[in-house]
Amino acid sequence: MSHLIGLVGVPGSGKSHMARSARDCGPTAVAITYPKELSFYGPGSTLVWDDEWRPHLGAGKGNKATGWLSLLRWTEAQQKGDAKFVVYDTGTEATKLAEHEYLKLQNVFAPGELDYGRGYTGPESLIWGLVTEWRRLVVSGKTVIVTFHGAMKEMEGGGTPRKVRNMSGEEE
Repeated sequence: MSHLIGLVGVPGSGKSHMARSARDCGPTAVAITYPKELSFYGPGSTLVWDDEWRPHLGAGKGNKATGWLSLLRWTEAQQKGDAKFVVYDTGTEATKLAEHEYLKLQNVFAPGELDYGRGYTGPESLIWGLVTEWRRLVVSGKTVIVTFHGAMKEMEGGGTPRKVRNMSGEEE
């Protein structure tokens, strides 16, 4: 039976260790979106990141983003691959790839530079596209494991969660 598994925790809490353990259970394909994680996985992992996203160089030079489309192509290739387990470490950085892709198309570097929240809603639609691809992998019989870094203060109980309003406008 296949599953979509999300592992959320603070850095150092064992998310990557758990994801790496999939290799003990069968053929595993691994996409690394955070270069530091590559040394923990060793040979056979694929590094996907935006090495040319360099805001200090300015628009036209520093906003080259190729990681998002590379990650989607890699994900598509896993549909036909022989891996039983497909690991994304980290999903947090995959969301940054989506953000870079969207901001590149808008010729800006920060979501706040766009009007009316477009800098946040645009990447979100891209991310949901990736979630759909993860579900396709699950339907094809593969188990997908994605790690996410949680906000340390809130996960450790030291921060105050942001108050939100429910559908009737009341604070929760």
